[in-house]
Amino acid sequence: KQYEDKACKYLENKGYTILERNYTCIYGEIDIIAKDGQYTVFTEVKYRRNNEFCEPAETITACKIKRITRTAQDYISKYGDDYYRFDAVCFTGDNVEHIENIVYFE
Repeated sequence: KQYEDKACKYLENKGYTILERNYTCIYGEIDIIAKDGQYTVFTEVKYRRNNEFCEPAETITACKIKRITRTAQDYISKYGDDYYRFDAVCFTGDNVEHIENIVYFE
């Protein structure tokens, strides 16, 4: 939760509007759903104390992407939107990295 809070503040400082936090349906959960201009942005938040073993973004597995995609499709079916993308906000220690369009949805 602490890093989700930090990610929300980070995104808001970049001009995003937070729409939902911890959106959950039968398919899974999305940490943050935000609006960036015309885009609905489905955001995964990852934290690692250090990158000794791997980068935080590397922990977003194919299985996780599938769950997030299905969850995003559920959200879109309820609220509609033509423009959307999947981002990640990754924390390594005190450093933050925002990766836009980390996965393309079909």
